[in-house]
Amino acid sequence: MQVIGGTGANSDVVVHCCHRGEGTVKFEPIPTYDLSHFTPLEYLGAYYLEQDYTEGYAMIAHDFLA
Repeated sequence: MQVIGGTGANSDVVVHCCHRGEGTVKFEPIPTYDLSHFTPLEYLGAYYLEQDYTEGYAMIAHDFLA
């Protein structure tokens, strides 16, 4: 039970391509959860992003167990 601040966890980000366009949101049932009755309230578009990055360590913002 921790709140993690991941703002500084990614570094050396290199974006290879980024495309904006239309997309769809569809939830289908799986054996663990049935989320098929959820529908989005608002849809603002879709992005496709290819990038490389180095993942580092995040900081613990708040520890509920301490």
